[in-house]
Amino acid sequence: MNPSTLGRMYQYISDTANGYGLATFVKAHAGRREALVDVLADVSRLVHQSPGCLDYTISRVPENEDAVFITEYWSGRNEHRAMLELPGMFELLDRCAELIEQFEQTTLEPVA
Repeated sequence: MNPSTLGRMYQYISDTANGYGLATFVKAHAGRREALVDVLADVSRLVHQSPGCLDYTISRVPENEDAVFITEYWSGRNEHRAMLELPGMFELLDRCAELIEQFEQTTLEPVA
């Protein structure tokens, strides 16, 4: 996956009354999941410093040794976009892109 593909992950974001969320299934290249988890942990630490981040959780998928699942919840679209401007964020996303074979992302509409 190249960085321009990774950048498209965030193009289908919409606001709801309760903010919005993203659920992302990520498949690392074979044998590279732990390297991806390490980089995503750095992303998580940075993202949690961003105003409007309500939650950003990275989980291993037990049934798939190359997969992780990311859930993130934000107070609004603008807050999410501002996170992309944090110093070092694009470098981290580039490091992730090198490790990712595929991803599927779904926009969530929090209700409670």
